Amino acid sequence: MSKAEALAQVDAARQELLSALDGVSEDEAGRPIAGGWTLKELLGHVVGWDNNYADRLTEIAAGRESIPDEENVDAENQSFSEMYGDAPLSEVVERVRDGAVRRRQALDALSEDHFRPEALGWLIAEGGAGHHREHAADIMTWRRGAPPQA
Repeated sequence: MSKAEALAQVDAARQELLSALDGVSEDEAGRPIAGGWTLKELLGHVVGWDNNYADRLTEIAAGRESIPDEENVDAENQSFSEMYGDAPLSEVVERVRDGAVRRRQALDALSEDHFRPEALGWLIAEGGAGHHREHAADIMTWRRGAPPQA
């Protein structure tokens, strides 16, 4: 995948996520959606991973190795999900926008060479767009009235 293709996927996925949030009320944002999380907790999880991803990409762009700490994923998910549980939905959505922009800027700072499949694998393959798409789908399913996922 080329850098331009990865950036296009990131932009499209960010828009999918933000579109899924259109019209959600503050009351709805406090209801369970997936994995026992409320919408705001799910969005905190998204923001946390966007920032984590941006930090890793920044390290890579600077020529430093960035190895994910896979042993702490559950703890990170918990920590990220708790970041905005009490914040107003408008603030949480703004943090989603900020995190997505920061991640895209970090991705854009990489050279085209980083986008070779053998270079960085899943980290670059789709620019992390899959995470936004996954949770946009969760939100849309929830908005259609499906029961929360466990």
